[in-house]
Amino acid sequence: AKQNFLTVARQSANSQQEEESYFQALMIMARTGKNDEFATTQAEFTGKFSDSPRLADISMEQARILESAGKAAEAQKIYLGLSQSKDHPDIAAEALFRLAQSQYQSGQADDALKNLLALEKNFPKYGNLANAIYLRILIQDRKGQLKPDDFRAELNKLISRFPANDELAAKAWF
Repeated sequence: AKQNFLTVARQSANSQQEEESYFQALMIMARTGKNDEFATTQAEFTGKFSDSPRLADISMEQARILESAGKAAEAQKIYLGLSQSKDHPDIAAEALFRLAQSQYQSGQADDALKNLLALEKNFPKYGNLANAIYLRILIQDRKGQLKPDDFRAELNKLISRFPANDELAAKAWF
């Protein structure tokens, strides 16, 4: 499928079809671990479509690939840039959450906590907000910022705020 999209992209006279075909090929490469080919094709895409609204999605995939390859610092730079996007608030919110997750996993709990608090404040309708708040509570607890009763109260508030989230309820109680 990836090769079919690339063939269409490179032979198409229709710029919308070409852009869409490149994008689909890039997403397939990202999902199948074709990291070197992704980087080359991303450069082609960026050269041809420097003002494409899909650049943010592609950059998000690039950061995910870098993180999977153990290059957290490089991924975090991309996430940071994307988190400041005014044109793509959904991507900005997701990038801020992924940045905080990456920072936490890299031992940068203070930075992660700061970004999770900013996410809560600036993106109150973010689709994954429940998990972001849960991570914030865990970090605060592990840093000793919450007493046991406060920890339980925070979890109860979270479950009350997102009652339909069964996965969250299960994590909070175990």
